[in-house]
Formats: sequence, structure tokens, C-alpha cells
Amino acid sequence: DGNGAVRFDGSIWTVYNDPLITDGVVNSIVDDLDGNMYFSTFTGVVKFDGSSYSEFLLPESKKTITPETRKIYQEIQKTKGRTGKDLRDPLASEVSTLFRDSQGNLWFTPMDGSYVKWDGSDFFTYPIEHSFFYCTDIVEDHLGNMLFAQYKSAIDKFDGTNWITYT
Repeated sequence: DGNGAVRFDGSIWTVYNDPLITDGVVNSIVDDLDGNMYFSTFTGVVKFDGSSYSEFLLPESKKTITPETRKIYQEIQKTKGRTGKDLRDPLASEVSTLFRDSQGNLWFTPMDGSYVKWDGSDFFTYPIEHSFFYCTDIVEDHLGNMLFAQYKSAIDKFDGTNWITYT
């Protein structure tokens, strides 16, 4: 039906779609060192282990979404063709971006204004203070620093201990 995520291995197309992938919308995809795939969606993260899908629950956040984040988020959704009742209110469960770093850690950026790292057994949550929070990309530089791009606002850099925000 055209929804979900599609993979092409050079000869075969594979469609990843499951009711857990709400509306068939996938924001980001990453795999772990064991070959599991993770899909970020409007309602959280879905894990695919090669045969079945399951919810991948992130730690619950205590932060609230600011009015500015809500407004800009709705503008982003309009650019994706969502209007009226399809225009979602940002929930802390939505995850915009996923990334696997050189150490095999998975990074998640929920809409609650935090970055979440998972090392395969434990979660580490890093709350970030921005008036607006929508991570559009994550990269790791040659020194191992994590860089998080914020939509129209900032770059956050994490060196493993300290956070620096560039505006």
C-alpha cells in the first residue's frame, strides 16, 4: 500500500510495514550491531528483529513540550502534507531521528527535548534546554563527538561528558 519503509539490497525490494508503524510514516531508520532494525515513528520506536515487530520503549520523560515547539512542529507537519485532523500534536513519544555511533550505542531524539543513548542494556537520558526542539540529524565527528542538528535553531555537541550548544 506504499506505507512503511522500503529496502533495496541491489536485487530485491523489501517493504517493512506493520500496524506498529502508525500511518506507515517512518522518520528515521537505524540498525544495531546484532542486525535488528529500529524505525522512529509518530508514536515511538518500533524494533524489527528479522521476523517480528515490537515496541521499543524509551524511558519516560518528565519534560513538557513548549508552545514554540508545538507551533513549529505543526508547521513542519504541514510541509509533510498533514492538515486538519491529520495535523498531530507533538507527543513525547514521537522520535524524529535515530543514529548508531562508532561504539555501537543507539541514539534517539524524542520530541520531549532530550537525547537518549542506549548502550544495549542501559538508557542514558540527556535533557536539553531549548525553546524549540526538533532534531533533524545526528552525526559523529572524527574525534567521537556527537553532533545533533536542531531545526532552525542550534547544533548541540556532546563530547561524552560536556554539552555545548552552537546557535
